[in-house]
Amino acid sequence: MDTNISVKQVLQDTHSFYLQIKKAYEASDYARRYPLGIHWISNMVELLALIQRETDPDAKLRIIQETIMYSINTKDDDLKNRMVDWYIEYFKSRGVDVFGLDPSLQESSYSNPANCVVRGGRLFAPDFLRTVILALNVQRYCALPKGNFNILELGAGYGGLARTLKLFFPKATYVITDIPETLYFSATFLRLNFTEGKFLYVTEPSMLQQPLSNYDFVFVPTMFAEGLQKERFELFCNTASLGEMKNSVIRYWMDFVQNKTTVKYFYGLNRFLNTIDPVTEEARLDENCCSVSFDSWWRILQWQLDPPFARCPYLETLCSRNLEIIAERMNKEERSADSNTKRSKQLIESIEKQDWFTCPRVDNYRVCFEEKGESWPLTSTRASNDLSPDLTMNGTLFALWEAIRLNPDSHKVSMMLRYLKLLSRGTHFEEEYYYLDLLKTLTPGADAPGSFKRVPGESALLKRMVHAVTTRSMRASIKRNLERLYHGDEKSSH
Repeated sequence: MDTNISVKQVLQDTHSFYLQIKKAYEASDYARRYPLGIHWISNMVELLALIQRETDPDAKLRIIQETIMYSINTKDDDLKNRMVDWYIEYFKSRGVDVFGLDPSLQESSYSNPANCVVRGGRLFAPDFLRTVILALNVQRYCALPKGNFNILELGAGYGGLARTLKLFFPKATYVITDIPETLYFSATFLRLNFTEGKFLYVTEPSMLQQPLSNYDFVFVPTMFAEGLQKERFELFCNTASLGEMKNSVIRYWMDFVQNKTTVKYFYGLNRFLNTIDPVTEEARLDENCCSVSFDSWWRILQWQLDPPFARCPYLETLCSRNLEIIAERMNKEERSADSNTKRSKQLIESIEKQDWFTCPRVDNYRVCFEEKGESWPLTSTRASNDLSPDLTMNGTLFALWEAIRLNPDSHKVSMMLRYLKLLSRGTHFEEEYYYLDLLKTLTPGADAPGSFKRVPGESALLKRMVHAVTTRSMRASIKRNLERLYHGDEKSSH
């Protein structure tokens, strides 16, 4: 690769690549079978306008980083300084001297300068520091080879995480599969940042028959991704975008990772337990299975909802609540259905002794238990408003999630629904509807208590009714009636 390649040449190459794969994507069966989720339907308008409008790649990359499509940044001087300082303190809390890392680990000169600040002679932006945290977590939990190996990222955004992981693992071949509009930006950004790298723009499936190890970066439009099935990937990454896909598309990609290709480690940071309004956000009911679609043949290495690095009080609250999962794929000789069943049973037996399930109370200075728990939790107790549920692998939520993953049955799913009700405090988690449907699947011929009743035409009609209402009190009244329709009598769910 010519190290003096011009910015103009990069843009020409990327644009030519985009035009070829855009046409192929629109004509493909993939685009018809796996449509975009509602989030990306709206994003597409902005992406297409930016691709067509701007001629300067610097401007394209700068503008895309001004939006919230791929990251949360700000040009407000006070806020961005506070955000960067918060992340630096987070690194310190983990015993990481961010200034002691390799000098190349700083923000790209092709990133939006308005998002950046200088600390210790290094250029930092909040989004870049987030990617460093993710790379450190990968490095901590995944025993990756020292030589060449393959990384596959699904949905790489503008390429920020790809750049950081390549800096951490410079000998890796980094493969990105994505829709054409996003590949346009990641290909531009990475080509500008790695001028000595070797790049493969896949415009037809036959191009994937050559050794990928010859390249630093390989850009694969999603409709050609099946050509990767013969490859082995030491690491698969996805952050955010699985949670923005329709369930049919999520299932396609999880099947791809789990059954179609060979993956050693999985890194994911995606939506889990976000509260929704089932009327005004009805589309989320078909985009709610990204963090619950892991089969039983993973060894979970790290699992945490709302991990500490995601709790920056400046603008991070605009992001979805995410679950970090790092998992290792078991070899076939390690897999045992009996072991999974035994482990699942052990987890549930432990949970069944916990207070939220047994509902203890005090009567005549003695501890006793209520079968229905109608007076539990008691006021003036920690249980009445638990401000710090354990969201790590040591907590109840993981134990329920893991028990269901290893060996699902109606009892475990019912327990999960009951625990989610306790956590949600009267709101609705989008995964609640996934678990309700799973419960119905596991109990054929029986409607689950409080199940989401999909009456033909009724949901759309009631949704139109709510949107037609202008006063808050009337909206609230209709919403309560909808909740009764969808969930039944609240007492019946104990």
